[in-house]
Amino acid sequence: MIQNGYSYISAAAIKVGSDVVEIQGDGSLIVNGNDTFNNKDAATLEVASGIFSLAKTTNANKDEMNHVAVGTPIYDLYFRDDTGDMCSIQVSTNKWEMMFVNLFGIFPVDSVGLLGSPAHLPLFARDGKTDLRSDHNALGDEWQVRSDEPQLFQDKTYVPQHPERCIYEEIGGSEKSNIRRRLNLDNPISPKAATEACAQASDYKREACIQDVLATGFLELASDSFYQS
Repeated sequence: MIQNGYSYISAAAIKVGSDVVEIQGDGSLIVNGNDTFNNKDAATLEVASGIFSLAKTTNANKDEMNHVAVGTPIYDLYFRDDTGDMCSIQVSTNKWEMMFVNLFGIFPVDSVGLLGSPAHLPLFARDGKTDLRSDHNALGDEWQVRSDEPQLFQDKTYVPQHPERCIYEEIGGSEKSNIRRRLNLDNPISPKAATEACAQASDYKREACIQDVLATGFLELASDSFYQS
């Protein structure tokens, strides 16, 4: 999703075997194109393939500053491999409908993607050799879903889509602009205020916290638990 010059993950689709689980930023759930799961109470929902189970719980945290919005569903997909080991993928949203994905357990070493692989930490291209840690834009383009690959989302109108490249320039302008000056015409926040708000963020996430606060214009985003871990 592109909003006022910044982008964030607004939906997640996960394909396991023949099943496709799609979770929207508002917490709604679609399984294999069917949204009837939204009408079920918090419970474990068995999917058709039996390869994994899908647990739906509702966040009851009264602290609305927590990254998971109060009353928003939290989805856990549980997998068990041939040796009996368990791993899981957790998907939740915050009150700004930004998505959070957490991985637990040990995933197969041949797992690959935008964020790397259990077999290697650097951010490689699809060839598994080209190191793109110094060029995040190239990394995004490299792992963009291609036109000849399965399209997992129900909404096929998202833009851009391959072969169109990802958008890195400010909409309506031809030149890249500094994120600190790009967006906050409606919600001006100074770098000093953002830095102070992010003082409690963990060391390696502090700069990301500052940039995210400046980009979104949401000072309270700094208290998101994501930045504390």
